[in-house]
Amino acid sequence: MEQDGRLLLVQRGIEPFKGAWHMPAGYVEVDELPALAAERETREESGLVVKAERLFGAYFYDDDPRGNGVVILYKVQILDGQLASSSETLATRFFSPQELSGLPLAGVSAAASIQDWLNGK
Repeated sequence: MEQDGRLLLVQRGIEPFKGAWHMPAGYVEVDELPALAAERETREESGLVVKAERLFGAYFYDDDPRGNGVVILYKVQILDGQLASSSETLATRFFSPQELSGLPLAGVSAAASIQDWLNGK
């Protein structure tokens, strides 16, 4: 999620990767479409109500102790809400491209997706 040239990231408050940053994400529930899961997870983790507009990318990961998986990310439009942390996050904020350097990231999928955003994907 992008606003004014800055990228929204959440800081994980739970293991694995506690304290590391990533784009809002989570598991798709039974009978839930991936785009709706992205909207729900963004609201739950950041406090922002969003509408998924288009696919941003899909990223395989194999560095999570819970097992391998695929992260599906969407470009979204912010509709409402205010930034807030949740029971799963320590912090939620927008970062400029310059502020992203050196942040601890939550695994290979977070690093790849942020790099794609920096490259203008």
